[in-house]
Amino acid sequence: MNWYRISLHKRQKGYIFENLVKATKGAVDEVELTALDEILEYWDAPRPLTGSLVAGNAQVLGEFEGNYFVETASGIRGWWKFR
Repeated sequence: MNWYRISLHKRQKGYIFENLVKATKGAVDEVELTALDEILEYWDAPRPLTGSLVAGNAQVLGEFEGNYFVETASGIRGWWKFR
């Protein structure tokens, strides 16, 4: 039996049993951000992270209700609303 440590969309942390985890079909591994895209600290934050206007490729680390949890090339991690 394996457990995975997880972080939920509102900074909650916990563990989940391996049989409850599965890969998303058609998952995006990388997205292209434009200068107009904003990175949010949590998925429904009212405003973007300070200085988080970024452009370029970002790695997709997770997804929740049409929002991607991404990490930019400069190391910024946060939520990006899928367009």
